[in-house]
Amino acid sequence: MSGESLRSERVLQRRKELLEAAIRTIRQKGIATSMDDMAFEAGITRPILYRFFGDRRGLIAAVSEYFATELMDSFQAVMEKNEAALETIRSGGRVDVKAISAEVIDAFLTLVENDSQLYRFLVASSGVAEDLGLGDQGAPSMSGGDMIG
Repeated sequence: MSGESLRSERVLQRRKELLEAAIRTIRQKGIATSMDDMAFEAGITRPILYRFFGDRRGLIAAVSEYFATELMDSFQAVMEKNEAALETIRSGGRVDVKAISAEVIDAFLTLVENDSQLYRFLVASSGVAEDLGLGDQGAPSMSGGDMIG
């Protein structure tokens, strides 16, 4: 392995470690998490965090990518479970699409419920919360039928 590729690999590994620290912090502190909080959790200074992610938006993009990957993994599990039904659809047959759709929706809601702090952070960071008039509340709650957390 060349010196340059070894360095790139180390940089990617360190970036992953910093992202994991940021996600841990978000899960603990929720939408109030600051860059200082994330840097503290990682045992670094804020400028180092900026060096790896560019700015807060870059870090939010990395957290979003992490969440999207988790979501896609959940959807993939549903699709694999329903492979026979999907094959029937591909061959022109009919299946109960509502049941499969319900499983996909359930997979999404389960992920949101299990990682609600991360989900709320992403929604609040995206500006969607303000667009919906939720302010500091972030995202709607998924517990107890309460639609505004």
